[in-house]
Amino acid sequence: MTDLIYEKSLEASARTLTEYILYREKIIAKMKAMTADNTEDEIHNLIVPRWETFHQDSIVSDVYQNNAWLLDDKFMTFRTILSEARMGEVISAISLDDEKIAGEIGRPDIAMIFSADPKNSMPVDVVVIEIKKKTDNEKENQYAINQLLERAHKLAEHCPNIQRIWYYAILQINDSFARSLRQQEWATLFSKGKVYYQEFPTERSNGTIVPTPIFAMSFDAIVSDTQSRNHTFLEILRSAMKQESNRLADMTAK
Repeated sequence: MTDLIYEKSLEASARTLTEYILYREKIIAKMKAMTADNTEDEIHNLIVPRWETFHQDSIVSDVYQNNAWLLDDKFMTFRTILSEARMGEVISAISLDDEKIAGEIGRPDIAMIFSADPKNSMPVDVVVIEIKKKTDNEKENQYAINQLLERAHKLAEHCPNIQRIWYYAILQINDSFARSLRQQEWATLFSKGKVYYQEFPTERSNGTIVPTPIFAMSFDAIVSDTQSRNHTFLEILRSAMKQESNRLADMTAK
């Protein structure tokens, strides 16, 4: 590159990065504005659009649709989201007995994103996001945790090339339930909300083990923690824009 082309490339890349960071801020604002009136579908589709399949070769365009960074920035590299037909097949396979009896009404509110196509032979990781209904009933919340473990087992059996399951359960965590999780040796993670973590061994029928780290987190933890991470980038942008503004003002004054 010539010096001129290099400078122009820096300007273009800086604008693109600025657009993306501001886009993330808008997504965070949308998540923050959601209330109990919003459906689980709306929340899922904001994090990861369901019924779509993304591919690694379209990462630049898909980065504006895959918002799994709301949970963890490392999931930005996960590309494959199942199509409607394939997602329906997986949901059917991992539904629990009481959900099958309830039919469509009992269908779990789940979104999944894979590190690669699970139908290929290579090992894959999968992120599972499940939103549980808000309740302060500790018995129901504890049952919800037990459901996650059973569902992880069914998923590992259904997709034999899964090597790790990252499970995020978004649910109501009051002080009583938080104390119960700590008593069960769930680790408290640093958060502005409530986030608890424990890794479980999911055993297949053939004896192989799939590590299954489970994060039990409150809805406000997603918003506040993501906002904190993006705030650093926003401050860098503000500082750079202020310096450039001051520099141009000085040049004009001279």
